Amino acid sequence: MIQLIGYTSVIENSSRTITYAYNVINDLREVTKFNVVESLVLLPTDIDAIAGDDAMLKFLNTRLNPVMPVVLGSITINYQVDGVNLEAATVLSNLPLATYGNVAKDFTGYTLVGDKIQSTILTASNLNVIVNFLYTKDVVQ
Repeated sequence: MIQLIGYTSVIENSSRTITYAYNVINDLREVTKFNVVESLVLLPTDIDAIAGDDAMLKFLNTRLNPVMPVVLGSITINYQVDGVNLEAATVLSNLPLATYGNVAKDFTGYTLVGDKIQSTILTASNLNVIVNFLYTKDVVQ
């Protein structure tokens, strides 16, 4: 997180140069960098959009501490025999990016082929994962 300390503003040639200072604070609320100074040049069109001290502080805080969108994914679990689902797929949606363990169901008259638990990883480049548990039909003698 970044803590804005203050800023100064200078208008020259119809543009505005803003010099601002901030501290960098880690998750333990310890300051890891003190008085970092940066400058930003705003064009005349930007100056009109950011008028007044409150708007300037909000703009700088948004620039220094942008809100990151939450990325969510989904897992679709199929239970299949010869490519045909034994029941409707289970869809788990709005899941945070992480590793998930998916457990196969038991079906009377069918035997699972492979592991009972399959691990899947939802990542920013892999948001929609399909898991297939495969079964064979039991032979009645």
